[in-house]
Amino acid sequence: MLNGECYCGSVRYAIDGDLIRMYCCHCRTCRKVTGASFSTTAVVDPDLFSITEGREHVVEVPQGEHSRNHCAICHSWVFSRSAPFPAVMFVPCGTLTDAPRRTIDYHVFYSQKADWIDIPQGVPIYPEMLPEAELAKWVPQSNL
Repeated sequence: MLNGECYCGSVRYAIDGDLIRMYCCHCRTCRKVTGASFSTTAVVDPDLFSITEGREHVVEVPQGEHSRNHCAICHSWVFSRSAPFPAVMFVPCGTLTDAPRRTIDYHVFYSQKADWIDIPQGVPIYPEMLPEAELAKWVPQSNL
């Protein structure tokens, strides 16, 4: 069981199971949304994710095929969904209050990486989003 919360603690959640993947995204959008050099995100089975407190404070912000869900009070990003990946949801690891028992699986959008960031050797790096063949291995497309 992993627990997490927004910055102000008004929205709390639990993940009752293992993370599917954990990755770092270096795209400009993630950098701007998080205010950080990159975002570290967990790919989670939606059936294992639950809001345990503060559901009334969760606000959905649509962004094309994606939607980010934020706390209405502190505006922290708590989770997101993506139409191309209905079988999973995405949780920013910075909101976890418990440490996951895994390491980073891959880095995406390396071509947009901040110049001051060095990525350790041994972790797969992709210049943009994962190629489709790789994506099918890393992120489930459906719950079949």
